[in-house]
Amino acid sequence: MKHIRKFESFKNYKNTQPVNEEFLFGLIGKLFGKIKERINKTKGGKEIEAIYQKWLKVINTNIAKLGITELNIINQQPDKPAAKPATKDEARAKALNDLFAKQKAKIEQVIEEAKKGASQEMEGVLEKMGGAAKNPQLDKIIKSKLLQFKIDVLNAEVAALTEVGDTASASNIQKTADAESKKIEDTMKDFDTSVAVEFKVGDKVVYKRDKFVQADWDKLTPEDKKKPEEGKVKELVDKGQIEIKDISKIEGETVSFDGADFTKTKDDLLLKVGGEGEGQGEEKDKQEELTKTLGEVKTKNPESIGKLSDIANLYKDPDANKDKIAEIEKILTPETK
Repeated sequence: MKHIRKFESFKNYKNTQPVNEEFLFGLIGKLFGKIKERINKTKGGKEIEAIYQKWLKVINTNIAKLGITELNIINQQPDKPAAKPATKDEARAKALNDLFAKQKAKIEQVIEEAKKGASQEMEGVLEKMGGAAKNPQLDKIIKSKLLQFKIDVLNAEVAALTEVGDTASASNIQKTADAESKKIEDTMKDFDTSVAVEFKVGDKVVYKRDKFVQADWDKLTPEDKKKPEEGKVKELVDKGQIEIKDISKIEGETVSFDGADFTKTKDDLLLKVGGEGEGQGEEKDKQEELTKTLGEVKTKNPESIGKLSDIANLYKDPDANKDKIAEIEKILTPETK
């Protein structure tokens, strides 16, 4: 809500650089409102929010120690409209701009240190719940909240400059805040379709190595990940950050690989090659092919449809019918010489 209040304060002025109100309302208002709703509904979300609020206070305290007392990052009151200054206070505006410019590097350092501390605590919550693979939605919430620290500081700068009537400088900073908000929007855009990935023996997977850098992996697009053995994913393989192997055994959280004498945890697994989120076009083609085949069978040999239905029913409980399924697959699998 504080993002909306700051924009309300900001948009009331006749800015020298017009602001796209529809964009800001849509991006900031709806975006953060939706994130709050998802946090409340996602298991572990409230713990993440509590950690975020804790480290936001740390940022507020440490920025004040830099001599910047004009930034009120914590105690925003969205139900109270901000007072509109009658005229621009040139002296105060210049002093604020000079102070922000002088302390910019230290402000960024404060944010990064808080992000590091918050990230460790948030990752602890994620690990406690089984890792990112089992909790992809919580993982997205964590990434979004870590991005939000910078936005909160930028919005506080906007509010401070607006209060002294420097709407031009406030507008420039607001644009940076909007760009950061877009990163959160990109992180959360497939939130509702993010589901836990179940790994099994035989799956080809991408896993983390010792040199793994999360930020480099996060830069990859869904399209990049659809081709894990080439392009940008292959570049990370060549850098020793990730590797691709077939799973040979899973014992609890421990994963072994074909031809390897080391193990990884399930939380080290980043991607199932051709699995959830990958190779969906190929799966769709297979389904369309199956539908077409069944249609042809129904037309040419309708008596066989009942038998095919019986075979399909065996796969509903593969453990109970494993012997029959093995016989069927033996017939369908061509012999190799």
